[in-house]
Amino acid sequence: MLTQPNTHQSQLLIQSQTEFHAYRADLAWGHCAAVMDMTPLNSDFCTGLFVNQTWLAGDCLINQRAIDGNSHRHTKKHIHQTGGMVFVYRYLSGFSIGQSNDTPYSIHPGMIAISDYSRPFEGVQVAGVTQGIFIPHGSLGYKPGESSRLRLFSESSTYAQVIHREFDGLFSWLQKDEQNIPVNHLERIKDVLRLAIQGDCVHQDIRNRAREALKETICLFIERSLSDLNLSPRTILAQFGVSRATLFRIFEPEGGVRNYINSRRLFRAVHQISTNPLTRGEIHKAAERWGFSSDANFNRAVKRAFGTRPSALFEGPIEEVQLPDPSRAIWARNRAGLLNRGWSTL
Repeated sequence: MLTQPNTHQSQLLIQSQTEFHAYRADLAWGHCAAVMDMTPLNSDFCTGLFVNQTWLAGDCLINQRAIDGNSHRHTKKHIHQTGGMVFVYRYLSGFSIGQSNDTPYSIHPGMIAISDYSRPFEGVQVAGVTQGIFIPHGSLGYKPGESSRLRLFSESSTYAQVIHREFDGLFSWLQKDEQNIPVNHLERIKDVLRLAIQGDCVHQDIRNRAREALKETICLFIERSLSDLNLSPRTILAQFGVSRATLFRIFEPEGGVRNYINSRRLFRAVHQISTNPLTRGEIHKAAERWGFSSDANFNRAVKRAFGTRPSALFEGPIEEVQLPDPSRAIWARNRAGLLNRGWSTL
C-alpha cells in the first residue's frame, strides 16, 4: 500500500514512471480519456506527435507532454474521475484559449496556470509542450470548487517566477532518469501554491487589483456579446466609461481589445465546430452565431490561425478506447492512491 511521503527525507522515491510515444494514433489520445474529451485538429501547423511522460512521486503526479492541436472538454463525467485534483502547469511552447466556468482564459508560454479539476472547462490548444503537476486537494488544504475560475499568473508575477524556478529544477532532475528526487522541490512548490490559492492578490497594490477586477468585468461583457456584430472597442468605451488609454493598457498583453474580441470569437466558433465537425452547415452556423460578418471572413480567420480551412480542421472526435497494460491511462492506476495520500475524497 502506498504511504504518505515523509517530508523530512531529503529524497523522494519515484514510485512509478510511464512514457508513451505515438504518431497520430487514437491509442495515444486515449490516454486523455479520463481527464477530458478530445477532438484532434487537422491543421497545417500540427505535428501528429503525442509524447506523454508521467512520474508518480509522493502524492503528486508529474507530467510532461508534447501534444498535437486539439479541442477539449472537461465535463461532469471527467470530474468524477479526476475532480479531486489541482493541476498546476505551464506551456513551454504552444498555447490554449478557452473558458472555465464561463470565464474566458488564454494561456501562453511564461504564464503559470492553476486549474481545479472539480470544475468544468473547455478549450482549443495548438500543438505544444506542457509541464505540470497534479496534486490532491487535501494536500494543499484546498476545498473543491473554492475558486470558480482558472487562476493565471503572468510571467512577471512573484508566484510565477518562483514556480518556474522550481519547475526548472524538478524537470531537469527527472530528465536524468534518477529513481529519487529532492523532496524539497515538491514541498516548495506546494508552499507557493498554498499562498497563491489562498489569495493571489494579497501582495498587489490597490491600483493593480482594481485594474484586474475591471478587466475581468469587461471580459465577461465581451464574452456575453460575442454574437453582436456591433461589438467593438467603441461599444466597450461607452459601456464602461473608461478612456482609450486605459482600455489599451488593460488589453495590451492580448494585442489590444479588438484582437482579444476576434480571438474569443474564433475560439467559440472553432470549439462549436469540433463538437459536430462532419455535420453539414455547422461551419456557417458557428460563424454566424459567434459574430463573424461572413463565411469568407471566418474562413480567413481560421486559415491565419490554423493554416487550413474550417472544413478540413477536424476529422472527428476520438472515441474512448481501452488501453492495454502497461500503456493504460495513468489515472486508472493511481487515482485512488493519490487521493488517499492527499486526505481527499471525491
